[in-house]
Amino acid sequence: DSILNRVLSYLHFKGDIDINKHENFVPAFCNRLDRNTSGLVVCANTLYAAQEFSYIFSNRLIDKYYLAIVKGTPPVSGILNGYMKKDEYNNKVDIVDKERVGYKNVLTEYTTLKTNSRYSLLEVKLVTGKTHQIRAQLSRIGHPILGDPKYGNIKVNEQLKDFNIYGQLLHCRSFIFNSNLQGKLDYLSDKRFTCDCDRIKNALKILCL
Repeated sequence: DSILNRVLSYLHFKGDIDINKHENFVPAFCNRLDRNTSGLVVCANTLYAAQEFSYIFSNRLIDKYYLAIVKGTPPVSGILNGYMKKDEYNNKVDIVDKERVGYKNVLTEYTTLKTNSRYSLLEVKLVTGKTHQIRAQLSRIGHPILGDPKYGNIKVNEQLKDFNIYGQLLHCRSFIFNSNLQGKLDYLSDKRFTCDCDRIKNALKILCL
């Protein structure tokens, strides 16, 4: 069971592809989510669509918004700008303020939607799209995502289990395509796609947010 196999089954059921025959192009995902992060992903059904979406994502012609429940109360809004390098062996990233050799720029914006002093709900705009970016940057400013096993607060994560809250409370909620897209995907201009998350909604109720 995987997202790709579900997509292939769906497209086969629709009659768009025949999974029993060799295809020149196998549908492929154009973006990714960190392990344990839920939400929207884009899958291209044709080679042309894959190339176009690659251009759209690479040139930031799409805005990606996440919901995150974090520890504490961050400022009402903020821009997190830094430089990040991934430790492939430990599958963890390091973020610093100033540019260094081997480090890539990462930029994240956020707005605090709700807070009760102990926890806060943030809307996060992912400007650059690097592995673990949101999780690592929020943790670095002292507001780790609840349930994050790698960058989160171990004590808080354990306390959440008493309330039957499990998993990383980070969800890719919406994509907004920019205006005036070109080519066959121009119909996506200004389109917004949204995916709500019951896991986030339930956690908000339990945490009184």
